Amino acid sequence: MARSLSLTRRTVGDVLVLDVSGDLVAGKQADLMRAEMKKALLDEKAVKMLLNLSQLKRIDSIGLAVLVSAIITAGNRGAQLKLCELRPSIIEVIKAARIPMVWPVRPTEARALASFDDATCI
Repeated sequence: MARSLSLTRRTVGDVLVLDVSGDLVAGKQADLMRAEMKKALLDEKAVKMLLNLSQLKRIDSIGLAVLVSAIITAGNRGAQLKLCELRPSIIEVIKAARIPMVWPVRPTEARALASFDDATCI
């Protein structure tokens, strides 16, 4: 059974940080994440956004689709959306889905925050 998804917003400098914890899976969890991404990127027009996934326990194909859609949306409107602190189990799901790891991912939040002027990926 899927655990709930918790999203906590905070601002560090000019970056909107979203701490994601729990399960990002089909159903209410994916709907919540999709709504938060729409709110931040389209309604509030965030320019720099970081998803801290250190407490993300599980993700499925629908959760991956939500993240991919958010990254594409951010890029299309000239915003930067980066991910940090992915657990090895989450990276394995991404690899199993054959999604190229060309996303802007950083190993720590500090490195992610420092990288917002650097458009390269690791």
